[in-house]
Amino acid sequence: MVVMRIHQQFAVFLTILFLASSTAFAQKVYTKRDNSQVRDGAGSYYKLIATLNANTELVMLEKGNRWVKVQLPDKKTKGWIAENCLEEKQLPSTKVLTKWNSAQASRAAVAAAVKGFAKRSKKFTDRNLDVILDQSFNEFSEAEFRAFMRELQSQGERQAASFASLGLESPLYDARLNEVAVGAGVATRLASEFGIVTDPRLCKYVNMICAAIVEQTPFYDWDFSVFILNDESINGFACPGGYIFLTKGTLRACRDESELAAIIAHEIAHVIRRHGMEELTKRMTKIKAAQAFAELEEEMEEEMDESEQELEEIAEQSYERAVRKRLMKYEFEADRYGAFLAAQAGYDPYGIIRISETVALEQAKMQEPKYSSEYFAPDDARERIKQITAFVSKHYKPTNKGRLKERFARYVR
Repeated sequence: MVVMRIHQQFAVFLTILFLASSTAFAQKVYTKRDNSQVRDGAGSYYKLIATLNANTELVMLEKGNRWVKVQLPDKKTKGWIAENCLEEKQLPSTKVLTKWNSAQASRAAVAAAVKGFAKRSKKFTDRNLDVILDQSFNEFSEAEFRAFMRELQSQGERQAASFASLGLESPLYDARLNEVAVGAGVATRLASEFGIVTDPRLCKYVNMICAAIVEQTPFYDWDFSVFILNDESINGFACPGGYIFLTKGTLRACRDESELAAIIAHEIAHVIRRHGMEELTKRMTKIKAAQAFAELEEEMEEEMDESEQELEEIAEQSYERAVRKRLMKYEFEADRYGAFLAAQAGYDPYGIIRISETVALEQAKMQEPKYSSEYFAPDDARERIKQITAFVSKHYKPTNKGRLKERFARYVR
């Protein structure tokens, strides 16, 4: 009886201690990004439950590996947010980033705004828009992703490096609502013109490769989605907001997973280095996100005002940048960042050299490039191969690991 009473008292003591420590841990934190994403689990592959403004006050409940569990302003909703979205002190009012018109914009609200823009725009049809916005192809369980990563990491130790050690600038990426809207418009147009492959198994595969690479960036919480265009030519496109496209021909040109990962990493680099938006950024900042959100939801019958026309022009220019000649300085930079990110994930960094050589040979055989693109002009291709070979050879040792040829063959036939 005495022993039982002692156990009961000890259990009560532990409960009180736990509650006290939980209360002590709970503290106020503030979002520092204008697009801080809250998910129902600690990973970018978990469902998005809210998107928050900068300077949103949250209560921190629990810390995980680069993720923090928080309570949202409604005092009811709880979710996980990347720790690099948070600061302990509120930003001065002079530094508050452009606010959306809602402190808690769900994916449904964002989708409504994007749909409004796509439907109103003369250039961008809403065909395939639901497929683009749903992004169901990049949804997989934590168990699936961890098993995928274990097989990759079993190939050997990653070669430790950092952006700075390789002479690369740390990217500063924070996509706003209007940028996501533009990207969705561009993505919808690409999907409508060429068609999307809907094989769930293959789509999940390329998106897990994408997730493995994105985890190596400071933006491991952001939505990046890979779509496969139903086209046999070799090409890839990166749209603002994290929409990435590869053609079927590109997958077939690869001989192992490291080569496919190199291409995906290259396109991710375009997004996080903002190559598609860099020269349009000044115009974008003139369009307040809150304004855009309200205007994009207006009825189609109303005339487009100046801000909407500006967005449409930006979207059209973004599309042209995606499918026409690209600035080679951006291609050289995306090659270097792509090699680094792929290597950090555990892939053979020489994969980007091999696939670049293959693509150059295949493009040389094409008499009439389908995309009217000079992206793979012979001289440009040779110079890119030369530069990326020099970069990879300088920083990485040759290896036969990290290629995953067998797994690649199981998915890509």
